[in-house]
Amino acid sequence: MKKILLSAIIAFLAINLGLYAQDTAQTEPKIKLELVWEKGGNFRSNFVFLDEEGYNPFSSMCKNSTKAIENKRMLYIGEGKIQFLQGNDLKSTNTIDLGYSPRAEISKNGKNIVVVNPVHKIGDLIEPTDGGTGEPTIQKIVHQEGEPAILRLFNSNGELLAEDTVGLPSDIYPLGNDKVVILEYGEWSHIEVYCRNGMRFKKVQEYDGYFLDYSEDGNYAVISVKPYEEKKRVIIDNNGNEYLVYYNEKVPWRGFISPQGNYIAEVTRGKYIVIFDKRGNVIAEHHVQGIGNYHGFFSLDERYLCITPGRWRVYFLKTETGELISEYLDSDTTAGFQAIAISSEPVLFFVGSTIVDPVINRRGLFTTADRGLYIFNSDGLLIEKLRDVFSGAGFGSPLMSAALWCKDNYLLVGTPTKCYLYRILQGGEK
Repeated sequence: MKKILLSAIIAFLAINLGLYAQDTAQTEPKIKLELVWEKGGNFRSNFVFLDEEGYNPFSSMCKNSTKAIENKRMLYIGEGKIQFLQGNDLKSTNTIDLGYSPRAEISKNGKNIVVVNPVHKIGDLIEPTDGGTGEPTIQKIVHQEGEPAILRLFNSNGELLAEDTVGLPSDIYPLGNDKVVILEYGEWSHIEVYCRNGMRFKKVQEYDGYFLDYSEDGNYAVISVKPYEEKKRVIIDNNGNEYLVYYNEKVPWRGFISPQGNYIAEVTRGKYIVIFDKRGNVIAEHHVQGIGNYHGFFSLDERYLCITPGRWRVYFLKTETGELISEYLDSDTTAGFQAIAISSEPVLFFVGSTIVDPVINRRGLFTTADRGLYIFNSDGLLIEKLRDVFSGAGFGSPLMSAALWCKDNYLLVGTPTKCYLYRILQGGEK
């Protein structure tokens, strides 16, 4: 009797002290994705759904996401056009031709589209640049950074807000506030910040460095300035002015800013995750592991952060305290995690995965092999691994170009060949 009683006491203490390992899969409610809509096409980062006010319903800016998601009003960039599509069949309601060789980006919140076109076409004859006179003799062979280009800013209704001549950039970033556009020239090279001034643009800032990220509300952007020499970060406000300058010794490889701009996370040289508040104060830093692969995402309520600083590693953190909740290390070192979405209620982390060839893809580029979706709970514990969620998508190009969005129990997945809308079901929910 005493042995039975002693065993019971030991078992009770082990469970309450957390020494008894429980099978998480048995205690977690079953998560199921119900496919409610799908459409063929090239859906990566070149599309968003829109609500009645022109915001992305999967962003923190939308007030009635469910209605907007179910209405399926889409802003799509493709075939050299801005296209406005509507309904289950995505019928076209309006198109805007973007001209010759356009490069276009939609802001995170869906509010703006920025477009840049080179002025000269391949094969054009160009005026001599040495001040000489006579007939043009220099023929345009390829497009180069810095050559004359036209920069245009549209709102989510397709209305032109501003237009001007700039140097052709390598990357373009619209903040989504109808005003500010950031141009990047070369990888880790030069940054120019433009603010709308009537129907033209005014250059308001210029830096040697590289762009990190901008907030979903369009109020803040973070730029790394001379990271090796000055260790400097500059936060830009919604007019393109310097809001704050802060310093940190660690050189950032990649940066992420939360939807309302209250937190900044960096994956740095030496492989650290560093979390800052909006004043540039360090909340926490964690030494992590991984090779290549820098993807991160904040939850829309800014409570959680998920980062993949290595192809087969995922880290889960709380932003306010910087607490590292857990680390997930996949047993398959060819796994490649990249696209991330976070559900706020219930808290679920969705992480897209594919297979990486570490020899061919030394920089973290992904092969076209098997793709799936990993689902983690608020403790960072894996509760579902869905291998057939994108069945029939015909993945012919890297999943790193795909997109995940999650809000109000809906998950939107964009791939190079299809778009999927899922409803998230828990337990016995139907």
